[in-house]
Order: sequence, then structure tokens, then C-alpha cells
Amino acid sequence: MQITQYHEQQHLLLNELEIDSLVMEIISFKKIICDEIIIHFVTNDAISELHQEFFNDPSPTDCITFPIDGQHSLEHYKILGEIFISPEMATDYSPEDPYLEVTLYIVHSILHLLGYDDIDHLDIKKMRDAESELMNHLKKRAIALSGPNVVAK
Repeated sequence: MQITQYHEQQHLLLNELEIDSLVMEIISFKKIICDEIIIHFVTNDAISELHQEFFNDPSPTDCITFPIDGQHSLEHYKILGEIFISPEMATDYSPEDPYLEVTLYIVHSILHLLGYDDIDHLDIKKMRDAESELMNHLKKRAIALSGPNVVAK
């Protein structure tokens, strides 16, 4: 499986091999069938522009997902979807461990690509339960993102 990564931010140093391992573990654990996932690590400004364009909300957000083929597509090559993540939001929300926060954003985003939602109370509970299950699994497997330090602004 191909994990295509674009690093379009300088706020947090991210290790591509760790991201690959993390995503592959999630794919395996959830028994996802696909050929590719695309992940963009972007600035707050970039994610704000996407948030405005697609959700009519100019505020920065942690992640935005766009499902493409889905895991049950009949196409020969299946791209599960495209994910946009703001590491800067992770450092703002969780300055003590932004790498763990980015790990959660990746988990959350892949769950969105699988059809989980977080709009109403029931959907939020299902999403949080699935996030907890995956984060606990990753913790047991000692798989999470790490890094040297937050890059100075």
C-alpha cells in the first residue's frame, strides 16, 4: 500500500517512516482494503482556506478529510482518501505532546474516511470509542509519532 505524504509546513518536524508505520498499523487493524492514502501536513493558513472553501468556516481546524474511492470501490486502484492535518493545531492544543496529538489526528482522519462522523451525539460516541480502541492498540504496539522538538515559529 502507498502512503503518499506531503509536508507543507515547518511547525513540527515529522518522521515519514513513523507516519508510514502508524498508517499501516491502522490499515491492518481495521482490515481496510485500499491501495493508497494521501496525507498533507499543512499550515494553519492552508487548512483555514480549505475549511472556508469546503465548509464555509474560515477558522483553522485540526484535520479535514476527503474520501475518494472508499474501501469497497470497484475500481482497480483504490485511493481511500485525502487527509489534511495541521500540526500547528496539535502544538496549540497539546503543547506537552503534539506528536501524540498528531497521531490522534491521523487516527481520527482515517476513521472519517471509513465513514465515522462526529456531528451528532451518537456519532461522536462511536467516533470516540473507535479512536480509543485504535489509540490503545497503537499504545500496546508502541506505535506513535515522536520527534526532536517543536520548530520555533
